[in-house]
Amino acid sequence: MGFAAMRFNLMLLLLCVCLVSAALPAFAGNIMFFQHTDKVTLSADQWPLREVLKAMNRQTGYYFFYSADLVNNNEKVTLHVKEAAVENVLQQLLKGKGLIWVFNGNTVIIKKAPPVAAPASGTLRDSLLTFLNGQVTDISGTPLAGATVLVDGTPKGATTNEQGRFVIDGITRPITLQVSYAGYLKQQVRLNETGNVQIRLQKEILDITSVSVVATGYQAIPRERATGSFVKLDNELLNRKVSTGILDRLDGVASGVLFDKRDAASTRIQIRGLYTLTSAIAQPLVVVDNFPYEGDINDINPNDVENITILKDAAAASIWGAKAGNGVIVITTKKGRYDQAPRVSFNSNVTVINKPELFRLPQMPASDLIDLEEFLFSKGYYNSAINDRRYPPVTPVVDLLVRERNGQLSAAETKAAIDKLRSIDVRNDFLKYIYRQGINQQYAANVSGGSKKVKYFFSTGYDKNSTNLVGNTYQRITLRTDNTWQATRKLQVQTGIQYTQHDDTNNSTGPYNSNAYKLGTRALPPYSRLADDNGNPLTLDTRYADTYTDTAGHGLLLDWKYRPLQEMALNDKTSRAQVLIANLGLQYNFSNTISAEVKYQYQRADRNSRAYYSTQTFFARDLINRYSQIHGDSVTYIVPNAPVTDRSASLQQGHMLRGQLNFNHTWAGKHQLAAIAGAELRQLHTAGNSYRDYGNTAVDLLRYYPLFTGRTATIPSNTDIDDRLDRFTSAYANAAYTYDNRYTFSASARKDASNLFGVRANRKGVPLWSAGAAWKISNERFYRAGWLPYLNLRLSYGSGGNVNNAIAALATIYKYDASFQFTNLPFATMLNVANPELRWEKVNTLNAGLDFTFKNNRLSGSIEYYHKQSVDVIGLEALDPTTGLGAALTNSADIKGRGVEVQLYGKAINTSAFQWQSSLLFNYVHYAVSRYLLPPLTNGFVSDGETIIPLPGYNPYLLVSYNWAGLDPATGDPRGYLNKSISTDYAALIKNPLAEQVIHGPALPTYFGNVLNTFSWRNISLSANITYRLGYYFRRNTIAYNTLFASGAGHSDYQQRWQQPGDEKHTNVPSLVYPNPAYRDLFYTYSSITVEKGDHVRWEDVRLNYTLKKGMNSRTFFRQLQFYTYITNLNILIWKANKAGLDPDFPSGLRTPRAFAFGIKADF
Repeated sequence: MGFAAMRFNLMLLLLCVCLVSAALPAFAGNIMFFQHTDKVTLSADQWPLREVLKAMNRQTGYYFFYSADLVNNNEKVTLHVKEAAVENVLQQLLKGKGLIWVFNGNTVIIKKAPPVAAPASGTLRDSLLTFLNGQVTDISGTPLAGATVLVDGTPKGATTNEQGRFVIDGITRPITLQVSYAGYLKQQVRLNETGNVQIRLQKEILDITSVSVVATGYQAIPRERATGSFVKLDNELLNRKVSTGILDRLDGVASGVLFDKRDAASTRIQIRGLYTLTSAIAQPLVVVDNFPYEGDINDINPNDVENITILKDAAAASIWGAKAGNGVIVITTKKGRYDQAPRVSFNSNVTVINKPELFRLPQMPASDLIDLEEFLFSKGYYNSAINDRRYPPVTPVVDLLVRERNGQLSAAETKAAIDKLRSIDVRNDFLKYIYRQGINQQYAANVSGGSKKVKYFFSTGYDKNSTNLVGNTYQRITLRTDNTWQATRKLQVQTGIQYTQHDDTNNSTGPYNSNAYKLGTRALPPYSRLADDNGNPLTLDTRYADTYTDTAGHGLLLDWKYRPLQEMALNDKTSRAQVLIANLGLQYNFSNTISAEVKYQYQRADRNSRAYYSTQTFFARDLINRYSQIHGDSVTYIVPNAPVTDRSASLQQGHMLRGQLNFNHTWAGKHQLAAIAGAELRQLHTAGNSYRDYGNTAVDLLRYYPLFTGRTATIPSNTDIDDRLDRFTSAYANAAYTYDNRYTFSASARKDASNLFGVRANRKGVPLWSAGAAWKISNERFYRAGWLPYLNLRLSYGSGGNVNNAIAALATIYKYDASFQFTNLPFATMLNVANPELRWEKVNTLNAGLDFTFKNNRLSGSIEYYHKQSVDVIGLEALDPTTGLGAALTNSADIKGRGVEVQLYGKAINTSAFQWQSSLLFNYVHYAVSRYLLPPLTNGFVSDGETIIPLPGYNPYLLVSYNWAGLDPATGDPRGYLNKSISTDYAALIKNPLAEQVIHGPALPTYFGNVLNTFSWRNISLSANITYRLGYYFRRNTIAYNTLFASGAGHSDYQQRWQQPGDEKHTNVPSLVYPNPAYRDLFYTYSSITVEKGDHVRWEDVRLNYTLKKGMNSRTFFRQLQFYTYITNLNILIWKANKAGLDPDFPSGLRTPRAFAFGIKADF
């Protein structure tokens, strides 16, 4: 691996050098050239006008177009200017000729001024203005292309060009201009004088419906011509949150997107529900800068992201084909801009994360557990463990009781020692030694700009996270550059490179309640200690009883004690990932209508991990001791007495190539057609291996050796090798036609294919399509609703898909390493039968939407309804028993769903000094399995809703319980209904048919959304996000006595248990019975009494900004300077439906710790 790593680093270095070398001259040239972009320096004496204009073209890049009837090319002119604006030079050249000029991109059109009637009163000098020349920018000076400038009281107006410039002719003064631009506050400008007008617009806060362009990853579509369902989150909304990962910033602010956080190890994202039964392919497709992102999305630096677009229906997402069935998240990174001086941005923040609230865990108190252990000891419950010749560990209390029974301790000594343990809570030690306040640091800087022909973007980022667990850290370095060069008038070249390296250390012994602290199979007793009063590490008997390790080997073996705090200092576990993405794009414009482009991307990810166990670590000492052989006074080490190292490495390489034709044409002022067609190839190769190194000594990994504790075993090799190659081909087309800015019709088609092994040729691909229409009702001549100036209706239908290349269509077997116990011969198990009809899953979506904006943009938003159906879903289908298999994975299931989405954005108060803006998201989603060919387990079926359960007619995350009938007043036993009669026959109750169970509903919300309020006063802005989740259930944790007996893991419900007649009136916790009848715990744990409604409203976070902006005449060195603080995971429940006092998002009681971020953001 050393040579491979060296070769990778050398290749990376060469790429960076080449790219920077190529970019630096352009970068330097941009700085110099931009200073002269709109300036002319010329000394001409009696030059032909034609030569003067050519000289201006060479200096500014502007092309001048005019008719020979208007301008005499051979006219001699004399001109002496230095650093003069183009407008001023044109005024001198064309003065008195009755001409005007209009800027249009890189061209200047010179034309005849229209005739203007004399004013009714006043002199011509005071009232007549031949034309008005100006520029519209944002508050930082960035030109706004496409802004509308209207002259109040007249039909005259203009639209700004790419430089934000406009010209309006034939107007009289005084003048009042109405200036508007999508996403910015409308501004009224009054003018009394002529000249060059500079207008700066202020951006509207969080009005994401007004964004004019949405990105699909293949093209940018004006929102007003989109027929599909899109959600766009702009840079301001994305940066409201502070986090290391980019997708975290979508949580609670994106319409139709639900974050399922029930699994602490990995958050699952749903867009409009779940339409596959295979959890491995249930996630949305993530696209970064036009290509699917293969790998860890956390490698993307959020500070490099400009915006995110979420494609939700078929018209929006079907262009991505067979991977778009679960929705598409399109990430667009930041780019440079043409004609922009170099700009530098810097963002830095520090996040402080509280320690976890361990004392919120519903844990059985130490004293109660001790009493129970004494009771069980008296019943002989622990005798099997005490007499086990494998010497499993027992708890300290049981150990004391054994010593008393053996006469080693008196009853008084035992009682005193046990009573001392009653006041101990090991959570105090965890908070003192294992946990700490987490500190996340984030630094990011970028520089961007451009000239007439080159635009560039460079960024770097550094993240350093010290997690809540002592010994665990995360560091990430990101480097990125994106450059575009207008090589010729028709050819554009784009290059980009992104490099990410992140290093992890995982030296913690683990969080509270992890397996690292278990005493064999028993949970860590709450009265345990990790350190003595002086902070010295104490031992935990995690593998063997201390009575065994104290004497095993008679001193010849290595120390066999486990001390968690010592291990934390000895651990040496690291991993590194290096990700390189390089892309190249060529676009050639055959005309203003037709262009062609070719894009290529190479992605490489090297991931390596290393766990080094010195001979001082318990891992190495335990492994060496278990295989040691003692002969008299000597010991033979079968496992070398040397450090042990586990290593793993993986390499992922992806090649993506796309060719595309673009067509965009407008004619007759009413017709507009935009179309694309293309094909792409994609290959993803993943290979990896892992192995264990026992120092420099060779070991026999195949031989069976006797273990010191009995039995025989081979030496663990920890070896694994995998290699996978996936290939995909696609052809696609998309077109949208708009008539008179009122009617839009769109259609798309795509054919995907892959190397799905073993299927018929006509099953390796799937054709997908979509069609849509939009009607801009507000542009109709009959429309007169001035209070609702914008109204747009959308309708679309089409298909997407899901692909699962992990399933082979050929018969598949799994061969076991060991021999079959009865024949002593090799054996294997068949995993799946041959299925040449295996095909991709298909998701059909119908979507209807209505977009609206009220007068003065006081209220805007959209309402959408959708219906989805997933067919050919992979699920289990019953087979003929003679095949030897009960079921096989086939395309045999269907899922249906529907939903409603509402987005509202309003301005409650909008004055120059104070603004109050609000956004509301409402989502309703319902989906259920409509077909599943494997007969369901109708008898005794219960579910906690945490895994996918394909039960026809119900949500895949269904929560089902046994019917609860209360506690027995005489015994405190839990009771249920058997044949509609109350019963305690648990063996029969747990086999009740589904019709007699309680079907609560889904374990994920069917209604969810948020309300985001932003209050702005002068330079101060305060925003707060409130989320809600409704229409779902969760199962709370409770006491399970058999689990308590076997593992010592007890719930605080133990204190609420039934103990005497009458208790059943105020508790539902069953009585303690020993021995506990079989199935009694199972019935109670999965009974309907343990289910709570999950509905709640949560105050999620709050952010406070103080922003300083450069004024029109300010000489400050920054364009904008912002200080901010952000608090997340407030964990404030404004309302909850359950009466148990539980947080539905954290039913275990352990909530995500609150985090406080402080930062500064500067733009220069």
